[in-house]
Amino acid sequence: MAISTVQDPKLVSAVMSKLEKSSGYDYLGKFILPNLAAYTIYLWGGSLRDSVVEQILGKEFDENRDIDILVDDSQLEADLKNLLGHLDNISFYKNGISKIKIGKDFTIDISKFSNSQEFHNIPYVGFNKASILNPEEVLKKCDFTVNSMMYDLGKNVIYDYLALDDIRSQQIDLLCPREKPYTLMCRIILLSEKLGFKIGNNAKKFIAMNYHKELDDDIQSYMNYRGSINKYQFLIERLREIKNSS
Repeated sequence: MAISTVQDPKLVSAVMSKLEKSSGYDYLGKFILPNLAAYTIYLWGGSLRDSVVEQILGKEFDENRDIDILVDDSQLEADLKNLLGHLDNISFYKNGISKIKIGKDFTIDISKFSNSQEFHNIPYVGFNKASILNPEEVLKKCDFTVNSMMYDLGKNVIYDYLALDDIRSQQIDLLCPREKPYTLMCRIILLSEKLGFKIGNNAKKFIAMNYHKELDDDIQSYMNYRGSINKYQFLIERLREIKNSS
């Protein structure tokens, strides 16, 4: 299935409106985008997904505490340390993501179609040098169907793989599992609860195959790390429910 190009004015307006209201918008426009002017830049992740869900389904969410930016370096290598290293409060990680802290609790996450050459042989670091570098291949590797879209900040269009169909169906399903099973299962349950979406068959099968009670300690540690330990019991009950009914 190929990606589709979406230019719906209402969706585009909703995406830009939510982005412009975010705590990181001014910093993004003043300090990040000018330093990445040679590249095509996309918005993706939770901030894009939530703005689309709000527009299509009339839901309303609190402001995301981050913005996820994706750099297309398929034609020109992007050395983020060189391009952005002069900025305050920026950190570079081996998974290929750079993070900029803004204020007390807002983050701009910046990743690339590919990773730096020195990291490309490490498992689970994103889109390595052997990958076909284009939006379609990137979106096929998203974790969940509802996340498989990106917004071109230059052209003001959305590139969609499976996200819009599943958003309209109010379903979240697993697309490309690329994390430890217990973290992925937690994220499936939590995102399903946040969006008010049902869980798709692929995600249910993944939970049924991978969840067992020996993971409960890992899940508890993960929820502590997220600062969401109050949802631990809910998570365990939902995972057991899905496993037992599959």
